[in-house]
Amino acid sequence: MGRYRKTKVSPLPMASLSPPLYESPSSLIFGSLGGRSSKSKARSLNKRPGTGGVSCFVASPPRKTLASVADLRNFASSSLEDLKRQLDSSHSEIIGDFEASHSRLQKRYKMQTQSCQQLMDKVDEEYGKIAEQISETQNAMKETYTEFMEDVQTSASRLCKAVIPQLLKSFEKTIDDLRNRSGIAST
Repeated sequence: MGRYRKTKVSPLPMASLSPPLYESPSSLIFGSLGGRSSKSKARSLNKRPGTGGVSCFVASPPRKTLASVADLRNFASSSLEDLKRQLDSSHSEIIGDFEASHSRLQKRYKMQTQSCQQLMDKVDEEYGKIAEQISETQNAMKETYTEFMEDVQTSASRLCKAVIPQLLKSFEKTIDDLRNRSGIAST
């Protein structure tokens, strides 16, 4: 008796096991995160992996049933290859988006650094002006104080030389007048 192997036919069509080729793996893996922009979603829907970024629509594979384990292996292998291509495409898109974002951040950082440097330069300039004004004010106050002290010393000297001897003579005269009235002899 020869053994005939009866192959089972899968009830599932081949296309139902694999997502369409035009669908991005990010929609399969990251679909619930929803963090992608509508432009990048449209880009991933219209690009076929390996086409160098050329937009095209990919038709669904024809529906045929899996007749043997070898067919199932071939189907799984081709589905895995498709998934790898889609992952590579998504990975390169993500890397491109990341690099573009990184470039924008570097430009923004450079602009902020330049504006901070300009602001620091202006502050240094204003500080120099204020320090110069303070120095000028201090010098003017020192000169005024020196002049004031010279005037005070001149006045004090004149007072000591002229006014005090006059007051002394006036007091002596007044004292002599009081003694004469009182009849006290001067000694």
